[in-house]
Order: sequence, then C-alpha cells, then structure tokens
Amino acid sequence: MNSKKSDAKIVAARIDHIGYQKYVLVRVVSQDRTFVIVRTGDSLEQHVKILRVVQKEFPGWGIRVLGGGYITISERTKTIEISGSSKRFGTAEHDVATRLIRESYPGFEVITLF
Repeated sequence: MNSKKSDAKIVAARIDHIGYQKYVLVRVVSQDRTFVIVRTGDSLEQHVKILRVVQKEFPGWGIRVLGGGYITISERTKTIEISGSSKRFGTAEHDVATRLIRESYPGFEVITLF
C-alpha cells in the first residue's frame, strides 16, 4: 500500500461547504496506521460519490465506509448538526463523527439529532 500521506496531513473531518450535505464516516488504513475520517459532499450527491473522492484522496490505502448521514453547517450560528443515515452504507456512528468534527472545527457547537 502507498502510505506516503503523513499523519500531519490527514484532516479528521472535512466539510466542503456551508449548508446541508451528505457525509460518510470512513476507516482508512495504511501499512502501519488506521484513521477514521469524516468527509462530505453536495446534498444532491450519493454517499457513494463521496467515497470515490475519499478513494482519490487516499490512493492505494484500504478504505471501508462505516456509515453515512447528513450534516448541516451554519457559519452564522457556528453550529454543525449531524443526523440521518445512508441508504447504501447505513447509519454512521454519529458520536464518532461528532468527536472528529469537534477536533477539526473547534469554534463550532456540534449537535447530534436522531
């Protein structure tokens, strides 16, 4: 496997834009490390399209989707809401996604809706 991407370059959570969008929780594995990350995509994209972006971000790595859902981010109120599930991948562990998003977006309140 190609494991050239260093730990310092791996962003735990990346939210592409303000507003409503889909997300996937993904485990990525190199030869010596395992990471769990959150990635988002346009609200009209299928969760599988977000997975394809992750595969391009981590070429040659082992990738497993752990589930999906929806994220709404508001710059005005500094809130990020996590909810829902993916029809294809099932429901992500929103508590794990919440922790990763809090690490990457410390100025935002992260709320899990069920």
